Amino acid sequence: MEKPDYGNENIAFTVPAAAPAKPVSGAAPSLRHDIRTVLEQPPSKEIAEIWQLVLEQFPELHNVVLAIQRTSRFHGGQFHAPLSEEENMRLEFSDADLRVIAELMTHRRRSVELVAHRLNIEPDAVSPQLLKIMIFLHEVGHAHDYLHRFLQPRMEAGSKRAKTEATAALQERNSKEIDSLPLKIAPSTLAQWVAIPVIFWDHVKHFAPSPEVFASLRKQQPQEIVREQEERYKSLEFERIADTFATDFILRNRLLEQIK
Repeated sequence: MEKPDYGNENIAFTVPAAAPAKPVSGAAPSLRHDIRTVLEQPPSKEIAEIWQLVLEQFPELHNVVLAIQRTSRFHGGQFHAPLSEEENMRLEFSDADLRVIAELMTHRRRSVELVAHRLNIEPDAVSPQLLKIMIFLHEVGHAHDYLHRFLQPRMEAGSKRAKTEATAALQERNSKEIDSLPLKIAPSTLAQWVAIPVIFWDHVKHFAPSPEVFASLRKQQPQEIVREQEERYKSLEFERIADTFATDFILRNRLLEQIK
């Protein structure tokens, strides 16, 4: 059974190359190359500023291709590891209007609570802008994890298939962790369809491991399913690593004092 496809609103164009990356002590030479940043649409001011700050502090991430979608619905973000030696890491992010994020927060209350807990603030202090930046930095954390935990050791060992080997290892780890979930799907994907029941239940049915599990879930409210999925998904190791990167970045740069 194929995953439901409901289309997208993306329009692609290319902007000039990013500034050259600064040399990184101990990094493999090919991690220092200039890149071109491909954008479906230009990022919002807050995301552009955060991305620039990321590149200043982690210049090795200049090899990440940033792909921005400006859509009427918030789809979260997703890190894509390269599938060949010719590809670079790719970070896709749904740079939605803050009013859209605010509406989403009503469906993902548990996500807001988890962000507040990590940042040691009250849930009501988590603004749409802060949540949006936290989600973006979370995806950057996935890229950072892939680069340093999987790719760079293979490049330093001289492997000619460093990227494909690193990606295979990453996928194996993530698959094992995701297989432990009752639904093999990110809670952000579920949450965006809560207001459209027919699409929501299509996703639940597709990603449920059996008809029996789906029948049991069908007795629950969508918000309850999203909350439970949020709890379990955020407990996975690769999610905790990305959350830690995002949290440390926000606190180290005192962004709580700047984000409204």
